[in-house]
Amino acid sequence: MATSKKTRQAVAAAPVVSAVVEDQPANEPLFREDRIRLAAYRLSLGREPGNADPVTDWLEAEAEIDSEDAS
Repeated sequence: MATSKKTRQAVAAAPVVSAVVEDQPANEPLFREDRIRLAAYRLSLGREPGNADPVTDWLEAEAEIDSEDAS
């Protein structure tokens, strides 16, 4: 099944995690798990409907966040 135009638009419009983190008030920091959760959600938006893979999304998001933190 091909990716629908609506799905591609939703993924393109989804904010990257760093943008979400920057919008967070200083007195309410996002914890690592929250950042991973947001990144995994963003990744899930790019999947075809019915092709959910939350474990892979979580692991990819975790690697993304850890790489951002290391730099």
